[in-house]
Amino acid sequence: GRIISIGEDNIICMWEINTENQVSQLGEIKRYLLDGKLKRISSCCLDEDAKHLYIGTDAGNIYDFDVTELTLVETPLIHQDAVLQNVSDDNKVNPGPIESITQNPSDSNQLLVGYNRGFIALYDLAEKEVVHVYMGTLELESLCWHKSGTQFISAHNDGSFAVWNVNDPANPEHPPSTPYGPFPCKSIDKITWATSDSDPYIIFSGGMARASHGDRHCVTVMQGKKHVVFDFTSPVCDFITLYGDDANEENQDTRAVVILLEEEMVMIDLRHENFPLFQKPYLSSPHVTPITTSVHVSDCPQELVEKVRSAGASQCKSEYSSCPWPIDGGEALNGDDNRSELLVTGHQDGSIRFWDVSHTSLQLLYTLATSPYFITEGDQGEDDDKNEEEDNWPPFRKVGSYDPFSDDPRLAILHLHLCTFRNTLVAAGAGGQVLIFELSEEATERELEPIRIDLPDDQEFRWGGIEQLMSRKEPIVMQAGFQATHWAQLYPPDAVTALAVNTEWELIAVGSGQGYGIFDYNNGSSPWKRWTYGIYEKDGANNPFNRSKSFRRSMRNSVRRARSSFRRRGGAGGNTPRKSGDGGETTGAQRRIEPREESSGSLVRSLYFANTLIREGYTHGPTLWAGTNLGSVFVDHISLPDREPASSEKVKVSEAKVIQLEHRAPVVNILIADTKGNILPEPFEVEFGKVYLLPSFKFRNKEKLTVIDGSRIIKSGLIRIKDNSPGLLGCLTNRGELIIYTAPDLRLIARLNCIGRDNAMARLSTIISRNGQGFYLQTPSELQRFCITKEGYISSNCVVEIDEIYRQTPVKVEAEESMYGHELNHREDEDNDEEIEATAEVEADAIEARADEEEEEDNEQEEREEEEREEEEEEEEEERREEQEEEEAEAAEKEDEDVRDED
Repeated sequence: GRIISIGEDNIICMWEINTENQVSQLGEIKRYLLDGKLKRISSCCLDEDAKHLYIGTDAGNIYDFDVTELTLVETPLIHQDAVLQNVSDDNKVNPGPIESITQNPSDSNQLLVGYNRGFIALYDLAEKEVVHVYMGTLELESLCWHKSGTQFISAHNDGSFAVWNVNDPANPEHPPSTPYGPFPCKSIDKITWATSDSDPYIIFSGGMARASHGDRHCVTVMQGKKHVVFDFTSPVCDFITLYGDDANEENQDTRAVVILLEEEMVMIDLRHENFPLFQKPYLSSPHVTPITTSVHVSDCPQELVEKVRSAGASQCKSEYSSCPWPIDGGEALNGDDNRSELLVTGHQDGSIRFWDVSHTSLQLLYTLATSPYFITEGDQGEDDDKNEEEDNWPPFRKVGSYDPFSDDPRLAILHLHLCTFRNTLVAAGAGGQVLIFELSEEATERELEPIRIDLPDDQEFRWGGIEQLMSRKEPIVMQAGFQATHWAQLYPPDAVTALAVNTEWELIAVGSGQGYGIFDYNNGSSPWKRWTYGIYEKDGANNPFNRSKSFRRSMRNSVRRARSSFRRRGGAGGNTPRKSGDGGETTGAQRRIEPREESSGSLVRSLYFANTLIREGYTHGPTLWAGTNLGSVFVDHISLPDREPASSEKVKVSEAKVIQLEHRAPVVNILIADTKGNILPEPFEVEFGKVYLLPSFKFRNKEKLTVIDGSRIIKSGLIRIKDNSPGLLGCLTNRGELIIYTAPDLRLIARLNCIGRDNAMARLSTIISRNGQGFYLQTPSELQRFCITKEGYISSNCVVEIDEIYRQTPVKVEAEESMYGHELNHREDEDNDEEIEATAEVEADAIEARADEEEEEDNEQEEREEEEREEEEEEEEEERREEQEEEEAEAAEKEDEDVRDED
């Protein structure tokens, strides 16, 4: 139950799997530092009894690490001088670092040691002497024994390998041969000689011709006449072979090869004629192409999950091996097996992937590609690659899912929406394309033509950006799964910046940097468009978006704001601190939110469908809310027709209201609550917390989220605790803090350090789901999951059963000082884990416990705000009077000047 790891810092770490309370944990129990340049680790080998770890160094010596006692023997087990004593005087040169150590499979007392300069020594551990020295002429990279123990194979830096007889040290039995010569080749980094029931396998990494294929990352498998070169898109780190058969324990033939790459892991079935891949039940790579957007669906209907899983299974039927995953052991304690959650990710190459995240592992269910619906820039390149693979040697086969390159940047998926009630998926891309998919269990074939949403309409406009994606001329074959039914295309074909979907109304709202429009996918039309480009540049006093002010008026307003703030703070006595929602710390004067730059003011940041009141004297009805980059909120009223098949009526949209925020901050999101404080479905949020009463649009209260430290809200999401409890609003700041408020009254519940403030990728990729879970990219290849509420918490516990006959006696490690002077024991403390978990969970009970305490504070706050509003109204009235007096004075002065001019 132990694992040994060796790091680049030359530290050997010993880990142990221990089970307590039916839960297994992996903890570090010991570590050693091999200090000094002469002890730099270059290779290692664990003996077959797992009692000794033989460590090779750059100085050419081998040390013995006792795994049982967790001690390192300081005296070298094999010194390079002992090897040089068996070499003739003409060849006595420094052999260099040790490149490979391997144990004879038929005699555990024999070690084969390979040195960088080509020396290979056979050492007898029992007799403590060198038996043979094999003088190679090429720099050595790797060694491997044959199963019989009478032969071994050596790989070299020129791309060749040779076969040696253990009893003939003078010359190799088969001289070095270069599989991909005769031109210069790269080194073979690792080689394995594996057995089978017929011809043996020779598997090696590297060895490609430098000039033609030196940039490829390959693993070659050779067996008799079969020869396959597996071509990967990321560098090969290591590979191992798996032996044995579950049905027949005596069968020790090779069954698979596991290849570890920098960006993924691949396992190949060697018992099948065509060497297919195994489908991975875990260790999937979410970043097969860069993730551009994602959405988490909690409480997903099980029927939908099974349909998606079935579509994915039929998709991979011919691609993967029919044999089960060959690695087993351990049991995940998932807890609630009835959970059903999906994570849908959009990628840079236009693909959409569905992941099962019901438990701790991330399992790929289904992949949907959108590139086949368009004519892209990479279509010709794909044909060239196919011709190259068919015509040229070596026999390459592209494998693995990681592909960091995109042939057409317009394909990138920027927004996703999945309706679990109607099995509808909407995807919006960087080329202004919006695709609507319906889930089907049968394959079909149809043509797909774009329906244009012309935002400029009749206005003069010349687009100088990217070109629109073109549709394919021939019908598109769509396999079972999500199939495209409609394609709405924005013009100008700019990247989609906001998306809202209401499948009940069969409407989609899509926004860009120039405006937004509505698409009715029931009859394939666009009933409404708004052109926002340039609205902030118009002059005139009647323009509600005009921000130009006279210097005199600007100075007067600044003085009045300072005077009003001074009065509210209680005179010259200093700032009256405002109590924060956690009942502990206090904050002083808050930082004023300054107006933003106007260059991208027309960009639509948020869209939201809601059935609500927007006019006095009218009943509630469908509405669309759109927020821009400069603090404008457009409210449009929607009249829905009768959706009967015989009806010819169309959707009608009219402008209802325009709200302009004074500070001009980008409207990141909007949410609307009913009279009971329940947030309407599918909410969006606002960067600056502000509440209005509908339909009067009167300001009610606000929470300044941007305070004196300068943090700003970049992501937010609504969180449901219980069915009858009020909602929570989770806000992520640019400093990585997660701030939790009640909604809609904006009471502060908690502040949690969630993400490092320097990790911009994590902050921009964060999503917060309805059940209090969150996801973000910790690195381009690591998807991190966190939980805010107890209801969404998923246990990561597991049990690994280890037979006692294979288990060493547990070593009790006392606190001691290492070679570099700090304590070695790093076992996890359960008390600390419980404390961290308790801190991270925000319970609904905490809200109820604070309700009485905060009610009085809210009443006082409302009174203060009412006084402030009255003061503001008085100041505005005074300002209007002064302006009128100034205008009259200016008019009188102008009349006097005219009279003087006439005189």
